[in-house]
Amino acid sequence: MSELPEGTSFVFVGHLASMTKEQARALVLEQGGVCPSAVSEDLDYLVVGDEESPFYGGEKKPKQLKAEALIEAGARIAIISEADFLSLTGVLNPPVEQVESFDRTRPARIKTTGSANR
Repeated sequence: MSELPEGTSFVFVGHLASMTKEQARALVLEQGGVCPSAVSEDLDYLVVGDEESPFYGGEKKPKQLKAEALIEAGARIAIISEADFLSLTGVLNPPVEQVESFDRTRPARIKTTGSANR
């Protein structure tokens, strides 16, 4: 499995298809990351669960709407799919696509992979 940069933060929204949120949080903590309870401008990644995801036609949840508003205000939050999270943490083999290293000095972006077009 991959090791995350120390202190990389993740918040999960929606229903994860591959594991429970508790398992996802444990994976992050095991790799040196953190899981705050809420979305804030200091968040690195918002992971949108694949089940009923807006990436697949579902509705956006309040945490995602808040993250998008913070991004528009200048926050450097990356909104990623569950598949991107699994790739980033090294769970998928082979990876769907490597998510670029997070760099707070670069502009924020919303990243999805080709897998989002099921």
